[in-house]
Amino acid sequence: MGHDLIDRRSLELNQLIVAKIRRHPELMDLVSQNLDRTLSDPVLSESCKTALREWRRILSLKSFDEILGILVEDSDEGQRLRQSTPFTGILNQRERLDVFRRHAPSGV
Repeated sequence: MGHDLIDRRSLELNQLIVAKIRRHPELMDLVSQNLDRTLSDPVLSESCKTALREWRRILSLKSFDEILGILVEDSDEGQRLRQSTPFTGILNQRERLDVFRRHAPSGV
């Protein structure tokens, strides 16, 4: 699977996450819980922890709208940040699978 396909799929997933968080802003609490839980994992690599600490800084310094804008930013920086997202668990399995099906490589 090519990086372009992965990036398009990730962007669509994050567009759905943003829409869901806009409807239910309390889901941002789940993001903080994800960060706390993941950063306390002793087997998590230091590079992963560094990326998640960057998200923690973003969440503490940016406004709600700025954070959601970062999630769907169609840029190298947006792609980089989406690779280590603390926004897992916002979408349910069906929502995720729908996106994965739409972005399945042809011939699969």
